[in-house]
Amino acid sequence: MESLQLKPGEVIYKCPKCCCIKPERAHHCSICKRCIRKMDHHCPWVNNCVGEKNQRFFVLFTMYIALSSVHALILCGFQFISCVRGQWTECSDFSPPITVILLIFLCLEGLLFFTFTAVMFGTQIHSICNDETEIERLKSE
Repeated sequence: MESLQLKPGEVIYKCPKCCCIKPERAHHCSICKRCIRKMDHHCPWVNNCVGEKNQRFFVLFTMYIALSSVHALILCGFQFISCVRGQWTECSDFSPPITVILLIFLCLEGLLFFTFTAVMFGTQIHSICNDETEIERLKSE
């Protein structure tokens, strides 16, 4: 009781999957094979669970990826404008049609990454403001 810092009468839960003492608001991750306190989800990008100890770093990670995507979109726009103004002379080492295809591909990729990471960033901020993990929100619905 003293080593676990438990109060008298406090209920102790045991995880049926990993047979460890399960802290309050913890969930078992089937990928990591352990219980995570305030687990939000298992992220394949970082190959770890997003929980109480690393949620701040995940929020920063998603914010930085979204900002990098916006930066890439802005640079892509500037490149396109400079190519159009320069009549496609000395725009790139590729021919104008290939350059346009590459710029379009980069824009689509930047939009895709921005959309995904902005949504993830928004859901994490929403979870932090409501002090509720995504698992808890889904269970309450």
